Amino acid sequence: MYTAYDYAASNSRRMFLLATVFVLFSLAVSWGVGYGIGLAHTASQKENNFWGRLSKTVAAEICNTIFPDTHEIIIEEPLFITDEMKEAAPAFAWRSMLLGFIFACLWVLGGYRYGEWLTLSAAHAVRLQEKEHLDLYRRVTTICKTAGLPPPKIYLVLDDSLNAFTAGVGKENIALAVTSGLLEKLSGAELEAVLAQQVAHIKLGNTKLWLAGLTTALFLSFLAETCFASAILPKRGVIGSIFFLLVGVGCWVLGAFVAPLMRFAVSRQAAFWADSQGVLINRNAEAFISALEKMRQDSRVELLDLHPSLAGLCVLNPREKSTLIMEISGLNATHPSVEKRILALKEMDGKI
Repeated sequence: MYTAYDYAASNSRRMFLLATVFVLFSLAVSWGVGYGIGLAHTASQKENNFWGRLSKTVAAEICNTIFPDTHEIIIEEPLFITDEMKEAAPAFAWRSMLLGFIFACLWVLGGYRYGEWLTLSAAHAVRLQEKEHLDLYRRVTTICKTAGLPPPKIYLVLDDSLNAFTAGVGKENIALAVTSGLLEKLSGAELEAVLAQQVAHIKLGNTKLWLAGLTTALFLSFLAETCFASAILPKRGVIGSIFFLLVGVGCWVLGAFVAPLMRFAVSRQAAFWADSQGVLINRNAEAFISALEKMRQDSRVELLDLHPSLAGLCVLNPREKSTLIMEISGLNATHPSVEKRILALKEMDGKI
């Protein structure tokens, strides 16, 4: 039987796998970029520029394809990739690969160390002092003791909506953020039920996977912006600009579709697990169902509209509704529907 312990262990394995794939992807990209730079650098030492010879070769191939019956156009210069260039390029590629490996490791470690801070900064969350919010800290501490976890730091997002999220990696370095509307509009029992659901996310290790998705999205966005900036540099040449532009578009598409879909799939599954574990911790399914009913009336957090990577961290989708097509297809759904979650809770509680 597949238990919550198995699920938490699988999250740890997937986190390790994602970090490994990220490093390998960085190595492959850095090697390819270094090889290309090596070819260009070697060619630029000669009288004829590498990009100029490449553009002439491509132009000749296009002309020969369009006008096959005419006399074949012959390039007087040698092929744009010579044996000398092929011998010099690998040295650049391996050096670039070493730099890429160092960069990827620093990125992963930086995301692990500062992921909590980046997430809370994006949401403009402020730290709540325990002496000024004794009741809230008491509730969270009691829930965490029941779950066998140390109490997290608590933050507040100034928004009238009803939502909450967790951030960070490692059970000793976790933050729990709630909106001001959640504290004002939920009863004590409903608030405890929502807090228990978020503590369950910590216990299950879901925050690790969300952080991995966030780190991947940020990396692809950084890579795309770097390529776009390189494409408009002076003296880049037409072929060079097109090359960097295509690579940038590819990274942007990958970050805009593949990474979010991965996070959405994780958050859909994680929501059901966290709901069930939160109810086991709090022992009050009716309170959590009541809280979900209230929260779905206004779960949008305006500060998170510009940060889609953080949507999976919240109890409900905090972003504004998208187009009708996206809503019907479900591609924009970061969580299961409230109806399905309530139905699962009622079945768990023996109400159905």
